[in-house]
Amino acid sequence: MGLLGAIEAGGTKFVVAVADENYNIVERTAFPTLDGEKTLDQVIAFFDQFDNIDAIGIAAFGPIDIVPESKTYGYVLDTPKHGWSGYDFLGRMKAWRDIPYFWTTDVNGAGWAEFETGAAKDAQNMVYLTVGTGVGAGIVSGGKLGRGYGHPEARHIFLQKHPEDHYEGHCPFHGDNCLEGLAAGPAIEARWHKSAKEIPDGDKAWEIEAFYLAQAALDYTMILRP
Repeated sequence: MGLLGAIEAGGTKFVVAVADENYNIVERTAFPTLDGEKTLDQVIAFFDQFDNIDAIGIAAFGPIDIVPESKTYGYVLDTPKHGWSGYDFLGRMKAWRDIPYFWTTDVNGAGWAEFETGAAKDAQNMVYLTVGTGVGAGIVSGGKLGRGYGHPEARHIFLQKHPEDHYEGHCPFHGDNCLEGLAAGPAIEARWHKSAKEIPDGDKAWEIEAFYLAQAALDYTMILRP
């Protein structure tokens, strides 16, 4: 059996790797994210070292088109990241080497890893949440990644506000009404004037953060019943 390739396509950096059939990493490297063409040049240069790659999984920052029936499937859609809006990411990879590709969002990629080999490996249903610059959710239902028209916008669910929280919210669409606007990294930093890494355990900040994340977990559980 050949090797498996992996691309973690982040807005700040790309991480690329190859692994054997047991997911043991053979080689891995990372580099800053430039525009689409320049970045994919580096991706392809890395994979050119290996002749026996059977398939590549791509977990990409977005928004991306993950609907196979769409005319723009495999594209990066409108994004503030310079040189990426309308870029045919998957098409460029297929033109390089015609092998199977698994194309999904960054949070789906992380969620699928937990489902296959991590905390949820013994489950058939799960919700994976990442809380960083934004909030994202990877949903697995019946052993398959959940999607409808596009990737679920779990970050924009509306929440009850903590009675002691007077922050106006970070979300440009919903202000202080949605999960991302209240609980993402930039919201924490703007509210407390320091990054999450600098806030000590036991601080009031974590009580408020937990209040929002617990509501989200409850809402997802009631709707999806993982």
